Amino acid sequence: MICAVCKNMLEGRRGFIACGTPIKGEDRVELSFEHHHDRQSLIQSKTSECYICRAVCAALKQEEARDKSTDMPFPLFPQELVRAVSDATLWKANRQNTFYLNFSTSIPGFYRSLATFLLRETGKEADPGTYAPSSNTTGSSEVLQLAQQWIRLCLSQHSTCSDVRHAASKNKFYPRRIIRLPPYEVLESPDGLDKVVLIDTEHDHVEGEYVTLSHCWGGTTPLHLRNDNVDAFRRDGILLEWLPKTFQDAIDFATRLDPIIRYIWIDSLCIIQDDSNDWLKQSGQMFQIYRLSYCNLSATAASDSSRGIYYSRNPEHLVRNHVNLNTDGLPEMDDTTAQLDIHEQGPSIRQHSILNIASWERDVEAAAVNTRGWVLQERILAPRVIHFCKRQIAWECSHLTASESDPWGNTGLDLLIDPSNRIASWKKFLSSDVNSHSLTSVGSLDPETGRQRRAHECWTHIVQRFSKTMLTKAEDKLIALAGIAQLMSNEIPGRYIAGMWETYLASQLLWYVPEKDRYNKYAYPSSRPKIYRAPSFSWAAVDAPQGIICGYTIDEDELLIKVEHIHTKQQEDSKWGLIENDCYVEITCQLFEARMEPTQTLGQLIYFITWLENEFNKTSPLWPLYLDSPRDDFRETITRWNDKVYCVPVMITIQTNGVTIVDWLLLQELQSASSHFRRVGYGQVSLIDDLGEEFISKLDRQLQKIRIF
Repeated sequence: MICAVCKNMLEGRRGFIACGTPIKGEDRVELSFEHHHDRQSLIQSKTSECYICRAVCAALKQEEARDKSTDMPFPLFPQELVRAVSDATLWKANRQNTFYLNFSTSIPGFYRSLATFLLRETGKEADPGTYAPSSNTTGSSEVLQLAQQWIRLCLSQHSTCSDVRHAASKNKFYPRRIIRLPPYEVLESPDGLDKVVLIDTEHDHVEGEYVTLSHCWGGTTPLHLRNDNVDAFRRDGILLEWLPKTFQDAIDFATRLDPIIRYIWIDSLCIIQDDSNDWLKQSGQMFQIYRLSYCNLSATAASDSSRGIYYSRNPEHLVRNHVNLNTDGLPEMDDTTAQLDIHEQGPSIRQHSILNIASWERDVEAAAVNTRGWVLQERILAPRVIHFCKRQIAWECSHLTASESDPWGNTGLDLLIDPSNRIASWKKFLSSDVNSHSLTSVGSLDPETGRQRRAHECWTHIVQRFSKTMLTKAEDKLIALAGIAQLMSNEIPGRYIAGMWETYLASQLLWYVPEKDRYNKYAYPSSRPKIYRAPSFSWAAVDAPQGIICGYTIDEDELLIKVEHIHTKQQEDSKWGLIENDCYVEITCQLFEARMEPTQTLGQLIYFITWLENEFNKTSPLWPLYLDSPRDDFRETITRWNDKVYCVPVMITIQTNGVTIVDWLLLQELQSASSHFRRVGYGQVSLIDDLGEEFISKLDRQLQKIRIF
C-alpha cells in the first residue's frame, strides 16, 4: 500500500523542489521533493501501512535511538529548523528502466539518509520468482523451504561456493567437539528424545555435515562447557530445556534444514570455557571450523542467547509493492542528452515495483550480532550464512545476497555499500582457490593488477570493518581475526605481524584514527588496552569506536622510509593471534623534532604540531594531527603545552593539480634507550604549488635507524 503523499509525489510530482542538471557523459538527473511536512502526517501514513513511510519511520526511530545513546549536539528535529520531516530525491540508475529513490532528513546543513528504494519498471525486470511470504513467523515451514532453495541454488550453480564445498568434502574436518543432533522425526514425536549429546571427534565416530551458530552471549552467561561437566555432557547428553532459547531454535532449524546435517557447533558448548589452553587451541582453529562447515546459522537480531532466532512478523510488510511513476523528461539509457522538463504536458505514467534496499543495512548489518568482532570473522569464513532477522531471514554467500523481501538478489546494494566493502565480495575473492598456496605466485605480476595487491587491499577493507566492531574482552582483538589472517596467508606472502603483513608493511604504518565523531565534532575517543596486545606501530594497539583507516598498499621503493628489520614472536599455540610484548620494527628514516600545540576552539580540543625547524613553519605553521590515543599518550598536554615529539616523513605525493601531499608518522621517544620510539599519531598536510617544492627541498637530513615498539 502507498499513501496519498507518496502517490502524489511520484505520480503527480507534488512537493517538487528542484532538479539537478545532467552531467556530461553521465545519465544522472535528480528530482528533489518535499515529502511529509510534519511528524504527525508521517506517522499517520505509517499507521495506514504505507510501504515507503513505514520504512522512513523505522529509520527515524533507529537514528533517534542512536542519538540518545551518544552526545548529540542538537535534537534531530528542532522545530524551528524543520521545513519538512523528510525530503526525497529520485534519479535514474545506470541500468534501463530502473530508478533510485532516497529519503533523508530535511534539516539544513545536517544530512542523514533514512531509506533508499529501488524502482524497476514492471514487465521489464528480470523475473524475481513467485515467492510471496505468508507466514507470521520466521520459524515456519515456508521460511525453511526458502532456505533450502537457497542452499540448492548455491551448491548447484555457484562455482566458488561449490569449490569450498568440494574442498570440505575432500579434506574432511570436524572440530574437536560438536553437538550431535537427533533425527527430526524423533525430535518431533511426543515421546521423542529431549536431549542432545556432546561428541568428542577424537574418540567418537562421526559422519555427515555440521553447521555453526553465531550468537551474542549478552549480559548473562548461557549454559557452557566446563571441565567439571564435559564427561557428563558426553555420557548423559544435554537436556534441551537446559539450553537458552537461541540454542534450542538453532538445533530445531538445523535438524529440519537437511538430513545430511548431523551436528551443530556452538562455541559455548564446544570449547571448555574454564580451560585457557583449550580455548586458545580451539580459537586457533576458527578458520577450519567455519570455513569447512556446511553453513552458518546467525542469530542476527538476538541481543543475547535467551531471545531465540524465530520472530513473529507481519508477512504483508515483505510483499513487493508497486507504484506509478511519472517518467516524463527523465532520460533513457540510450539518450543521455535528453532534457528534463517537469512541466511537459501529457505525463507518461509507468508502473514500477519498489524495494527498500536499505532494509539490508537495518536488518542485517546494524543488527546486534553483526556488531561483534568475532562474528565478522565467522561471516567471512563461513561458505553460507542464514541470517535470522526480526522480520525475515536473509542469505549470504559469495554469489548471492538475498532476503525474503528480495529472494533472488539485493541488486541495488551497490548504491549503499561499495562492492569492495561488501562481505559477499570478500567471500568471493577468498573462495576462488581453497586450501591452495599456488595463488601466492601471482605476486610477480604487475602490482597494479596482481592478485597479491588486491588481496592486501581486501585485507585492509576487512580490518577497517573489524576495527569498528565490539569485543567483550579487549585482549581478543588479534585472535578474533586470526582465522581470516590464516586464510589470507595463502594470498599475501611474508610474515603476519600483529594484524599487518610484512609485504607492504612500510606503507601500512600510515594507518590513522579519525579525529571526529559522527556529528563532525573533534572527539579523539580512542584508547589503549590496559594489557599489552600489539606494538604501537600496529592498528591493533588502539581501540577506536569509530574505527581506523588503514594505510596504503604501496611498494616500499616509492616511500621515504625503509624497513630494515622486524622483531616479533607469536605466543605459543597462537601463530595468527597473540604476540609477545617485545615486538618492534626497525626503519631507516629522517627524523625531525616538533612540539604539541593543543588548541581550544568552540569548546573542542584540537591538536596541532609545529616543527622545531623554523624553516618548515614558513610553509605550514600548524600541522593537523590524527592522534592514536591522546588521553593515554598525552595526559598532561593541556597544562604542559610543549610535549616534544618527532615527525618521520613517509610519503610524498605530487598531484596533477600541483598540490603536494605529505604523509608522516608522529613518534614519542622512549626513556629506556636512545633511538627507541613509540608511535602516537599520524599526520597529512597539503601544500600548494611552490610551497610543496620548498618543503621537499628541505628534506635533506641524514638518514638514521630507529626502532618503533
